[in-house]
Parts: sequence; structure tokens; C-alpha cells
Amino acid sequence: MDRIIRVNGIGHFEYSSELYTYIHNEGKVHWALGINGEGSNIDELIRKAELLIVELERFEKTAKIKLS
Repeated sequence: MDRIIRVNGIGHFEYSSELYTYIHNEGKVHWALGINGEGSNIDELIRKAELLIVELERFEKTAKIKLS
């Protein structure tokens, strides 16, 4: 299993063998990609994380506009 993976828009995730999870703890949001056994698809988890970061950025823009 890869020890480090890269997710666009978020950064590098390091694998924690104790938690069976890829973890990223930089910035204001702490990310974790959980692995549920050998059948987990890392590419699918990465795709979902990238979609989530796009939605988070869209939400932040909308919130700033509404608050101003």
C-alpha cells in the first residue's frame, strides 16, 4: 500500500497503519480517507475528496458574498 498519496487541492496524505486511514493535518480542515479493508478503492476516495474541496471552496465564496 502506498504510504503517501496526493490529492489535488488538498495536498499529501500519509497512511496511518494503526488507523487504516490516510491523514492530512495541514490547514484549517483536517482530512482523513478511511480504508475499509482490502477492497477499498483509493482512486474513488481521492475523487470524492477532490469533489469535496471544490464544494467547500464554492461554499466559502458564497458565504463571503452573503456576509458582505
